[in-house]
Amino acid sequence: MTKSFIFIYLSGLRYFVLTGSIRIIVFFFILIPLLLEAQGLLFNSNDKLIEERTAYSVFEYEKPVFEGDFGITFRLKINKRKTFGHIVTLKAQGSLDSYSLTYVHGNDQQSTLKFNQVGIRNLLTIPLTDQIFYPGKWMTVSLHFDSAKKQTVIKINDREYRSRSYFFDRKIRPELYFGKHESVIDVPDMSIAQLEIVNASRSYVFQFKENNGEIVHNQKGNEYGKVINPNWLIQESFHWKQRYSFSSDQVIAISFNEPGQEFIMVSQDSIFRYNFENGRTRKKGFENKLPVPMRLGCSFVDTLSNRLYVYEVNDVANHMSTVASMDLDSLVWSSHSTVQLPQQRHHHNLFNDFKNKKILLFGGFGNQRLTNEFNLFDIESNTWETLSFGGDTISPRYFSGGLQLNKNEIVLFGGIGNRSGDQSLGKIYYYDCYKVNLETKTINKSWDLDKRGKDMVSCRNMILSEDAKRFYTLNYPEYMPSSLLQLYAYDLENGTSTVLGDSIPITSERIRTNANLYANTITGEIFCVVQEFELSGANEIKIYAINSPPVSRQMIYNYNAKKAPVFWFILVAIVLMVSGLVFIIFVWRRKRRNNRDICFKQVQRLKTDADKNYTESNGINAVWLFGNFKVNSDKGKDISYLFSPNIKQLFILILIHSVREHSAGVSSEIIYDVLWPDKSVKHAKNLKNVTLNQLRKIISELKGVEIIYEQKNFKLIYEQNFQCDYFEFLEAVKGLDISMPEEENLSQIIKIIKRGRFLKFLENEYFDREKKELELEILKVIPLKIKRSYQSKNYYKTIRYCEVLFYADPLNELAFYHKIHSYWHLNLKEEARKKYNAFIVKYREFLDDDFPYTFSEVIREIPGDLLL
Repeated sequence: MTKSFIFIYLSGLRYFVLTGSIRIIVFFFILIPLLLEAQGLLFNSNDKLIEERTAYSVFEYEKPVFEGDFGITFRLKINKRKTFGHIVTLKAQGSLDSYSLTYVHGNDQQSTLKFNQVGIRNLLTIPLTDQIFYPGKWMTVSLHFDSAKKQTVIKINDREYRSRSYFFDRKIRPELYFGKHESVIDVPDMSIAQLEIVNASRSYVFQFKENNGEIVHNQKGNEYGKVINPNWLIQESFHWKQRYSFSSDQVIAISFNEPGQEFIMVSQDSIFRYNFENGRTRKKGFENKLPVPMRLGCSFVDTLSNRLYVYEVNDVANHMSTVASMDLDSLVWSSHSTVQLPQQRHHHNLFNDFKNKKILLFGGFGNQRLTNEFNLFDIESNTWETLSFGGDTISPRYFSGGLQLNKNEIVLFGGIGNRSGDQSLGKIYYYDCYKVNLETKTINKSWDLDKRGKDMVSCRNMILSEDAKRFYTLNYPEYMPSSLLQLYAYDLENGTSTVLGDSIPITSERIRTNANLYANTITGEIFCVVQEFELSGANEIKIYAINSPPVSRQMIYNYNAKKAPVFWFILVAIVLMVSGLVFIIFVWRRKRRNNRDICFKQVQRLKTDADKNYTESNGINAVWLFGNFKVNSDKGKDISYLFSPNIKQLFILILIHSVREHSAGVSSEIIYDVLWPDKSVKHAKNLKNVTLNQLRKIISELKGVEIIYEQKNFKLIYEQNFQCDYFEFLEAVKGLDISMPEEENLSQIIKIIKRGRFLKFLENEYFDREKKELELEILKVIPLKIKRSYQSKNYYKTIRYCEVLFYADPLNELAFYHKIHSYWHLNLKEEARKKYNAFIVKYREFLDDDFPYTFSEVIREIPGDLLL
């Protein structure tokens, strides 16, 4: 054990001295603020089974002693108003009394925090007024226990409340729990972050940097706490979640109303209000007819007057209204204008001046022309004005991104166009940024990026980062019918960009299809609204959400909290001084003799694996979901051709829900939402029954497999002779984590993933979540396996584990470094270089940036934060 620590110490020291340590320091100064904002812990609450609820023991592994005063401070977010449960419970070790801070939502809509002596009496009741509380909004909670004054002081943000009750001895060993604990089973729907516990001269800070596992480390990396059923918030800053979908045969105009915490959608005859807090949509008819015949569905909410505006700039019949607004309380429409612009303005940018009742449009496309005009409309005078600007010139374009930087300044980014504005001359994809001063009427070009070959447009509505140094936008290739939206952050000063979060699917068959970003500063979320149009005008709206600030793939997967090795550095230093040069030479000679035989055997195993064919899918009574979909009957006949797309999706939907832990199967409602979201319930039910009958007929060719209906759910039951690679994969991954035969499980996983991506034949976005869940199962187990096998010099096994991790995360740097170094240690230097070249090509393809380290730098040492 001592030898391995010496090796790690020397390696880490050499890496820091010989490589670009300044680059690493700069990287972490940039990374840490983003991580701090994104970190925290989300609790499974009362809507889960008791055993699935989150329990966090703060001092599970280290149990300090407190003397005198002590305090507990943390950030708290109640995610739903109508919830109930214990936030934090405190007791002294050995005492029968415990004290809890509990969230209560009363029948009168008034929410409170109650500080109780558990099971005995209430000590303090704190009303949560609208000024300090809103579901999804962070609050700072502080509990100070004053032993001298014998009182407890609780602060919510800046408001202070006192209780004259105090029951602790001057010296205690505290037991501190958040969420579920023993008989305390009621857990509110909450999140916590930035926990700090202070006693006398000592403080314990927990920033919740973890992204997987159950152990909570303090800011120094020491193991202190344990969480059962954790949900690490950094995941919520990477994965977009679909929160809502809405379909209509009519054109829909959708607007974001932040004060009302809602999205407002209007058709030609109704208003639909989707509320974030309760997830409900209310529909109401207008008091009078909407006077604007909607074509593009352009709209916005004037938050000062509480009015919704709908406008069309062209393609409206003469004397029809082009601008109208509705009072959101009375639902009465008023017409403001019948004036039109001379051309249609697809994908223009819109900026609002609510105070002066003016709207500003820039750019757009229509009638085979692109424009770079700034058109100002005065709502009160019903007049259009074309503004003139000095300074730099912006080429005619559409598909630009825009944001309001301050009262007098706007930012415009990117788009498609050309200098003449004539569509017939072709198009250029711009990656330039302009600041437009509306007061001085000047345009200043900030930067222009050379991204030839990367043809992507921006969403229309961009948002500013909290520090006002970057802007966020969605980039995507609009010319591809089935594409992906990717969130980017661009530096306002120099255009340096970072890829953030995972992607969002979009189908851009029609020019009216669009995507927009909105910042919800109240709940700290970013919303993405995708509106996809069909030729008939029918359209579907999907709303996605991600926690702000969003994080990159490297931030979420490559960070690992570790216990600070200070003690071992001291121990190693002592051993080095005592053992000296003789010991080092002895170890070196012994390692050199042994490595030759070990390396030869491992290289032979790699060559044997390379000759294996993993893609075969032969067998009887079996289903394959990795790679190409295939089903063999109990007689070995391929019956895959019998599965139409809907039958296939229904079969897989039922199958996946049947193997989940605690799952009772899949309900009809979920089936309707996944397979026939645009159909009425009656029509979807008929389609389901027909499809289900066909599916049951097909799987009758499988032995011991049956679909049953019980407790209002459909479930697949099967006997042991039924094979499915998905079942085998989950068992093999689980087997790695519970010390079953490791080689056998690893080989099984490799065999399965070599066939191809899981459910690659399904494009339905519902199954994207299943794919990500499967990848997360890998990320929970494999990184530690890589480190341990590498540390034990089993380079063959390290390479195999790296292949599995690359399956889940193609750009994972932990897998990259360990795989390259494993090939190098096996003296397969040419193979190491090939793997490096393949990785940097993929890195460039995915992130549109060059990998920052040369092969020589990579092979020199593995970064210390990627080692055990």
